[in-house]
Amino acid sequence: MPDNQAKKMALIGRRALLRNALCGAAVLAAPPVVAHRAIHLPAPRQGTRIIPAQANGLTPDSPADQSEAFQSLLNIAAEKDAPIFLPAGIYRIGGISLPIRTRLIGVPGATRLTFTGRGHMLRAERADILSIDGILFDGLKLDLPTEMPGLITVRTARDLQITRSQFLASGRHGLDLEGAGGSVDACRFSEAGDIAVFSRQSTGLTISNCVVENSGNGGIIVHRFTPGADGSRVINNRILGVQSKIGGTGQWGNGINVFQAHNVTVSGNHIADCAFSSIRANATQNILITGNQSHGAGETAVYCEFSFQGAVVSNNIINGGTIGISLANFNENGRLASVTGNVVRNLTSDLPYENPGAWRPGVGIYAEADTAITGNVIENAPQSGLHIGWGRFCRNVTAAHNVVRGMPYGATASIVDEAGPVAITNNFFGDIGRQAITGFRFAEAATGELLGQRRSGFDHLTISGNRLNS
Repeated sequence: MPDNQAKKMALIGRRALLRNALCGAAVLAAPPVVAHRAIHLPAPRQGTRIIPAQANGLTPDSPADQSEAFQSLLNIAAEKDAPIFLPAGIYRIGGISLPIRTRLIGVPGATRLTFTGRGHMLRAERADILSIDGILFDGLKLDLPTEMPGLITVRTARDLQITRSQFLASGRHGLDLEGAGGSVDACRFSEAGDIAVFSRQSTGLTISNCVVENSGNGGIIVHRFTPGADGSRVINNRILGVQSKIGGTGQWGNGINVFQAHNVTVSGNHIADCAFSSIRANATQNILITGNQSHGAGETAVYCEFSFQGAVVSNNIINGGTIGISLANFNENGRLASVTGNVVRNLTSDLPYENPGAWRPGVGIYAEADTAITGNVIENAPQSGLHIGWGRFCRNVTAAHNVVRGMPYGATASIVDEAGPVAITNNFFGDIGRQAITGFRFAEAATGELLGQRRSGFDHLTISGNRLNS
């Protein structure tokens, strides 16, 4: 081989060796990577590097209170606009103020911040960026102050990104948010004494792919102080075992509760064993409730109440509850809904509180005003499949192309003098114990069988095309 060719091959070999060495060094220097979805952290300023906690005074598994060292590290990282990496271990902290630009990275399930009980745990005021990935927050069931009730309490965050983190044993809330935009994704909330995620005045917040277990009074709450646009999305979460330790008749104890927040989407959630409703929307406008599963609700499974307007309730599976879907309170201007493609079954009349009234629940779908109920399947209810109107609170409701079976009354409609238009058309009824279509005065059946009659005898009530099968 000529000398110049030998020299060229030797140079190539040295370059390859150097490149491989550098790649290996980079792999050894990098923090451990957990097999999960990719981490998308806001980029720090050019030239900054991840700040390791151990090199800046924090010691994993130290029995000491490390609040002072942790606060100092946060402040240094904020000045450098750089993320902090916390290796696996326990860090005991309390009274922490998160800077305006905070980025924390941990090892999912192994990096644990434990509350010391001193004041609040962590809080952020007017944050620009708050990014947390892979950290477990343990409240040890210790009490938290009323003004800072979350393991993390946030008061205004332009870009909130909390991912792959856990919030355990909070004395009050897991996350307490106000004025937050961004997302909470793939997190776990267990044993919150009060609410797992309490969000107020959101600016387009997404809560997704989370697990909520055994909350004291609520799973996920989207709340506004006065009615207004919110735009939150609560999607693809699993919510199990929500209690109502405060008591009441449904103000608490709900899997997902939307209050006065408009333009909200509640979709793809799996919700089971809530003391009251799986999904409760109070005084909302333009809410989309679609593709959810509700199992074992203690009261109304999906509830739109008081001054709600513009609800779409579609393609949900509801198994259990005293009422499957309720669109109520026309007396408070609650109105305007589309209810389509739902499967509602196996209802009960057992309320979680005393009910002195004569009317017993056990209804598949209940509606009062300006509502279309189409293409639903309702099976096994102790009272009726469809219940339309309550006294004079009844206007412009149509029930068409539904399948209703396995209950005493198939469809019931208000027939008091002031009741507005109702149409019950082209439905299939089967295994009906008493009457397929019946007029009601409040809680009492007030007519014979109306199915098949050419005229119902009530000018506001249209009945046609329905069929009763054995």
